[in-house]
Amino acid sequence: KKDKKEKKDKKDKKDKKEKKTDRARVQDDEVNIAAKRQKTSPGDAAAERQRSEQERIVKVQEQQTRAEKRRMLAPMTQSQAEEANSRVERVWDDDTGRWRLVRGGGEVLEQIVTASEHRTINKQATGWISRINARSF
Repeated sequence: KKDKKEKKDKKDKKDKKEKKTDRARVQDDEVNIAAKRQKTSPGDAAAERQRSEQERIVKVQEQQTRAEKRRMLAPMTQSQAEEANSRVERVWDDDTGRWRLVRGGGEVLEQIVTASEHRTINKQATGWISRINARSF
């Protein structure tokens, strides 16, 4: 029983020590950032403002991506699933060179077109127009 308690105490001490070093690193980083800001000359104030604006934008984007990841990990409610599957978008397919109708869940839908529309779609996808234009030059 003493061995288990001693191991646990050692582990707790180690965790506390790591937390202290982490806090010290964060404080050092903050001090370094503050020192860099003080070193800039008054002429660099505009550049500093621009850098701080860019940093703020990056932080906001990181927060948004973290929030999106959390939302993706959470299970969808029935209303969210219905909303996603009811949405249909036209998406460019690089492999075939055509526009596809895609339902929110990733299902590819068949698009009904007339014969003349079908011909123009195939001509565009196969590069028929670009070959004709290349010959004319």
